[in-house]
Amino acid sequence: MFFHFFLSDTLRKENIELKKYQQKAAAEWKAIEEKAKRDAKIHEFNMDALKTKLIKADHEISNLDEKLLGIFTSRQISKLKAGEKRLMWTEDDIAQSITLYSASAKLYKLLYRKKFPLPAIRTLQKWAQKVDINNGLLKPVFKILSAAKDMSELQKVYILSYDEMIIRKSYCWDKSKDTTLAPHGKVQVAMIRGE
Repeated sequence: MFFHFFLSDTLRKENIELKKYQQKAAAEWKAIEEKAKRDAKIHEFNMDALKTKLIKADHEISNLDEKLLGIFTSRQISKLKAGEKRLMWTEDDIAQSITLYSASAKLYKLLYRKKFPLPAIRTLQKWAQKVDINNGLLKPVFKILSAAKDMSELQKVYILSYDEMIIRKSYCWDKSKDTTLAPHGKVQVAMIRGE
């Protein structure tokens, strides 16, 4: 009987202890659940704030791109974004750059040093070397002239002068085509000059 009483008393105490532990664990669990709900609300609020910032930043970037397109070509904007990465310039970009360089070489060099998105002077020189100077129309020249579309009416006024010069007749080696040119005694020179 004593053993039964002792066992019953021990079980009752353990039961009371377990109930207290269960109540304490339930209270802790409830506190954890409430904290998790608060944290989830804070997280949701922060996510909404970040989404709003992201939408605003995307809008600002698209506005900036639109405004930059009024000043630079799309390739120049790519150069601004890429930084020091090398970029293959389009013929239009090179034609516009040659127009700027021919207007003021000092200004072109200054802008290039200040990291404006412009082709290197050597790129312009290489492109000019590739211009095919043969009989007929010189299409690259028209490309350069078309770069003047954003100029004022006064700036679009050009003087085109022709002259024929007598030269010494001799054979000439054309490195770009790896051919020998027949001797000619005269050459037609065309010069274009504008404001």
